[in-house]
Amino acid sequence: MPSQLDVAFAGAARVDYQLVDSVDGQHGVEERARLRALARYAILDTPADQGFDDLAELARTIAGTPVAGIGFFDVDRVWFKSLLGGAGRAYTREQLFVAQNAATAPTSATDVEPGRTDADLRSFPCVTPDGFTLGCIFVAQDGPLALDAEQLASLAALARQVVRLLELRRTVLSYHTIVDGAGAVVFHLDQADRLVSLTPTWSKLSGFGVVRSVGARLEDFLSSSERDAFGAWLAQVRSEPVPPLAQYRLRRLAGDEVMVEVLARPLVDEGGRVLGVVGVMVDVTERYAQEVETQHRQRLEALGRLSAGLAHEINTPIQFVGDNTRFLAEAYSPILTLVRGYRAMLDPEAESAPWAERHAQIQRLEAVADIEYLAREVPSAIQQSLDGVERVASLVRAMKTFSHPGTDAQSPADLNDALRATVTVARNQFRYIAEARLELGELPPVTCSIADLNQVFLNVVVNAADAIEEKGEPGTITVITRQDGTDALIAVTDTGAGVPERLQRQIFEPFFTTKQVGRGTGQGLALVRAVVDRHGGRVSVHSTPGLGTTFTIRIPIHGNPEHHGDPEHHGGSS
Repeated sequence: MPSQLDVAFAGAARVDYQLVDSVDGQHGVEERARLRALARYAILDTPADQGFDDLAELARTIAGTPVAGIGFFDVDRVWFKSLLGGAGRAYTREQLFVAQNAATAPTSATDVEPGRTDADLRSFPCVTPDGFTLGCIFVAQDGPLALDAEQLASLAALARQVVRLLELRRTVLSYHTIVDGAGAVVFHLDQADRLVSLTPTWSKLSGFGVVRSVGARLEDFLSSSERDAFGAWLAQVRSEPVPPLAQYRLRRLAGDEVMVEVLARPLVDEGGRVLGVVGVMVDVTERYAQEVETQHRQRLEALGRLSAGLAHEINTPIQFVGDNTRFLAEAYSPILTLVRGYRAMLDPEAESAPWAERHAQIQRLEAVADIEYLAREVPSAIQQSLDGVERVASLVRAMKTFSHPGTDAQSPADLNDALRATVTVARNQFRYIAEARLELGELPPVTCSIADLNQVFLNVVVNAADAIEEKGEPGTITVITRQDGTDALIAVTDTGAGVPERLQRQIFEPFFTTKQVGRGTGQGLALVRAVVDRHGGRVSVHSTPGLGTTFTIRIPIHGNPEHHGDPEHHGGSS
């Protein structure tokens, strides 16, 4: 036998307003707007959610009824997110629907179908902040239902809690959509650096399950050589106002590794206590490979631009070496003739001739050879030739130093020697517009990827030359080095046009350039910062428009401990 409640709800009673899906008139417009609001919450046709059951159970407890539920209204159906104690009962949209802007919160089944007094259902509308009724929370029982004012107020508050739960789900959904779409992993670490939570993208990135990863230390998923550095970085995150980005190699379940970039912030409560760390992790393997390729391409382009200048630099000394060599070749014949004359005069077996005759012959040979001229010019020609050869040799040495392919790991290098080489190979870029001054202090060998730093020095020096050329008057490029604590400091100052203060924060961004179209790609200084960051260093700029600019580069003398012996971190820049 069906219960009285089943009988009461067996049919779909009609109300005095029209339910619409696509009809003309104001009702149709309002209903379509309400359905759009419902769609924003992505609540229909979704799996069960314990949060809704908890609210329905609380409603059942407050009302003291056997049945409670939460339903949301589509065009012609009810989608129950929770239905406790009402299995098998047919609750229709018309019975549960609460008109928007209703005067009172509760609506009973007797309001829907006059004459039915043997069953009672009270519903409380779930109204969005912008005024759309999406559904209701309801309680029901067989027989009349009497609720006092306190129960009514509590149930109405529960309806508001349903909306807040919807808002929370919507926020989380949007958050996951953005994070998952970007391929980023959002993580939360407790005070012991253990994983408290992870977004589902963790499984896609690492191959490890989210549930099994929670409780583990994040550093355990990194390359073993980087775990100490990661711990130091987390300490920096907790202590510094703006902690830096960091790159690490993440071990995947499959056994391979991917390059990830990590940004984190301390999680602080209202009292200022650090409760943990929240952060974002992004797979940058593809970007890293592209950046390496970009740096290699830029290095080749730089070598191409320098080739013509080097050809000119080498051609000038080779030209006067050739001229001097031809002069010495021409001087050789009369000198040899003179020497042979002396030998003939001194030969004891030769026919004896009067002294006056022999003296006159020697004088003729000396006049042809022009001994005074040769005595004056030959030493100078020889010295010029030696200087020319040394100039060519120094250019070749500089080019070898500059274009050194480097090694997979950081190794000690002489930064002063690298800067001398860079200025030498770049001199033709600025020889007619600027003078280069080197004030190189004492520096110990610096553990670095010298090939990458050569590219950094070239970019900064060429940028200084361009700034001077832009100003339109001769200038000076000054390169200063010194040791500053545990860092090697390199400062490159030009007397060029300078950079406006509003642009100084942007010049290291990719594709940003202050040069005319066709003069700059906006990649040079971006690569400078990327390479310096990779070395664990810092680069800064100070500029006064009209007076000049100084780029200051700091490189740790003992290298970046995160990247020692790591081929992934060398041979290119980010």
